[in-house]
Amino acid sequence: MTVREIVDKIIEKTGVEPLPEDKTCDHLMTGSWDMEVKGVVTTFMATVDVIKEASALGANFIITHEPTWFSGADDTEWLLEDPVYLEKKKLIEENHIAIWRFHDHMHMDKEDGISAAKKIREYDKNVLIIYVTSHENHMKESFSVHPFQFLVKPVNEKLMETCFKAAIDDINDADFYFRYSYKRVNYKVPVRDILYFESNRRKILIVTQKDIYELYGKLNEIESSLESCKISFLRVHQSFLVNYKHVDCLAYNFVIMDNGKKISISEDRRKVISEQYCSMEDTFYVAE
Repeated sequence: MTVREIVDKIIEKTGVEPLPEDKTCDHLMTGSWDMEVKGVVTTFMATVDVIKEASALGANFIITHEPTWFSGADDTEWLLEDPVYLEKKKLIEENHIAIWRFHDHMHMDKEDGISAAKKIREYDKNVLIIYVTSHENHMKESFSVHPFQFLVKPVNEKLMETCFKAAIDDINDADFYFRYSYKRVNYKVPVRDILYFESNRRKILIVTQKDIYELYGKLNEIESSLESCKISFLRVHQSFLVNYKHVDCLAYNFVIMDNGKKISISEDRRKVISEQYCSMEDTFYVAE
């Protein structure tokens, strides 16, 4: 069989229509389509070691999932004088090996990023979707699901950190309301404006920068109702539930809110509050 015949069979088995050359990274990287195949090696990445092993096995066709030429799009123009590229290219040519990338068709077998995002949108029209891809040509397709950002590989740590911080800011800027009833009148207060809740016997005070509101209730119930909110609250004391975003500073036994209010942290809550506060610090680390 030829390289072309094998590739056609593989794509046919995926059950998807062959993608146009300009809309996929599944290209023949080396060799020719009419080359007679003596043996096939499949791999996650066609490294030098894989190429040598394929040659030792008598195989002349490598099917790789990831790039051969060190970039998402397997572009080689930037490598023409690179000694590593030239040595790898020489090794491939000397062993008469064809390399085909099997990436996009594999991932499109049952679902792709666009169709998955459309399903997500059916359940949540507000969730932030960030695309990370090697193909800029997918950008127009993604507009239908309104992505928050579209990142093109390679993506470094700094770019990911900037993107995540922007996403967090966007979430926190959204309008979520705390709704309550007081003396048979229904009210709503933007959660982002609430500095803290204070319990005083049966009455709860809702403190904002400008106003103080009252209602009857239990702080435990309010705390539970805010667990699904995208803004974090800390139960620093039996009588206080504070908005993390309005905590100006944290000490071992107290917090100071950005209106200057000093609130004590209960002795039995100090360790937990410290751990929660540190875990919510607005710094993001991206593993290599």
